[in-house]
Amino acid sequence: MIDFDGAAASSAGDRAPGVPFRIPAPLSPLSSPPIDVGTYPARSVEAEDYARRIGNWGSAARDIGDQWEDVGLERLRRRLPWTLLAGGGRAMRVDRVIRIDSGEAGTALQRAGVSAPDLVLIGTLQTGSGPRVAVRAADLKVSLDTAERPQTAPARLQNAFARVAETMPLAREAILDEARRQDDGEPMAEQTVARALAGDWDEFALVEGLFVAPDTGFNRWFLQEIEHRRRTGRGGPRLPFRGRRRDEESVDGAVPGLPAHLEPVPPGEFLGNLAGWPEAGVVARLDGVDLGGVDPSIAERCWRVGNGLRGALLAIRRRLFEPPAELRDASGRPANVVPILSRVAARESGRSGALVRAVADALDRRRAAWEDEARVLSFPVGYDTWATWFAGARQEEAGSDPLDPAIADALASLGADGNDADDGVRRAFARSCRTAHRVATQRHRARVVVAARAAYDAGLDEAATLELVRQRHEEWVSAVRADASGPDVDAMGELPRA
Repeated sequence: MIDFDGAAASSAGDRAPGVPFRIPAPLSPLSSPPIDVGTYPARSVEAEDYARRIGNWGSAARDIGDQWEDVGLERLRRRLPWTLLAGGGRAMRVDRVIRIDSGEAGTALQRAGVSAPDLVLIGTLQTGSGPRVAVRAADLKVSLDTAERPQTAPARLQNAFARVAETMPLAREAILDEARRQDDGEPMAEQTVARALAGDWDEFALVEGLFVAPDTGFNRWFLQEIEHRRRTGRGGPRLPFRGRRRDEESVDGAVPGLPAHLEPVPPGEFLGNLAGWPEAGVVARLDGVDLGGVDPSIAERCWRVGNGLRGALLAIRRRLFEPPAELRDASGRPANVVPILSRVAARESGRSGALVRAVADALDRRRAAWEDEARVLSFPVGYDTWATWFAGARQEEAGSDPLDPAIADALASLGADGNDADDGVRRAFARSCRTAHRVATQRHRARVVVAARAAYDAGLDEAATLELVRQRHEEWVSAVRADASGPDVDAMGELPRA
């Protein structure tokens, strides 16, 4: 059994117990036998799949994606002016790299649901009639198997700029500000972006999109495999870790040739400041790997596993009904669990697969407690029952008896569309009922958390606290029924505090 120092200690500090915080869902069980990830070659799909799955115990996918957006962009800007192939035997000289998916512009685009590429490359293209201003969309990808040609299609860039110009003035100004920041005396980027926002695309040479990824053995293999299969007519590579699986035909259709630039970056520079890098050292040491000397794909996989192991141990440390364990130490650095991993590794006396198995076993032992916690935190009655209480309370306020037919019908088909005269009443009731139910759910969770904190403060251990809040089920039912009879949703929004 893993010895977790302070596993029963509170991780909430002085956090107000009535504040609703996200209690994490239980981590997924180990879905396949563990492997010694550092011993597999860079091109191994099995190792890639495994490392990504273990990384899901932590925040690996999000962390590395965010990191590459910054590191990849910075390294491209170091290259300027930069000449690269643009298809048809032509070359494009890139003079400006504009980021449009971050800051105020990125926030506005995401809120509006506008799909846009990460970057816009601006420069010149030599054509038969002389040089022309060239514009090229680009996306930053950690792994090229996630690339899809439509993500960098010229039409996607044009549509995004059209939406911004028509309905998003703040995003328009933010993109122009970004272009001005990249200009150095000569307003090339600003003028180009302004004309693009005005829809003057005929003034430019629009070049097919580009994907920018780290130069790793896995990405090199993927490009070679795609090109080989395109030439031979074989189906595309099957990649089981894809979030959305493609069949063989759609892989070939999605990435023929796959215009891509692989940017060399040392693993330490890329990943060294991320949570899980110290833990990656433990994984690498067990598998006989030098993180600074192996292919970056292998170093990345060691990091993903290290990040996942860190996430798993922090999850196990979390006491029931408490928020997640603190992710950073007092100095602001990512909290690491290297001492715990080292102790477990010494006891298991194996490679990294044995370490993962030990942590997975600890997760499995913790899973029943997490499931009990989730049951207590879940709303104590079904939605239909609560909606009936809510409707009855609204009916009493209106002074009508029996229940208004439109509301009664809404209870039978909540949210259903209709064409009768009462359709508006039904839809309005369904909306207010769903809103009130969300608030009541928050209040229920806050009550349980407050009760658990009081039990801990009284000296009860975790098991006794869980049993105490579980025994108060009828009290929770009465409380949510009272919420259904509350005067209004706004008043329900005030959460209980200890």
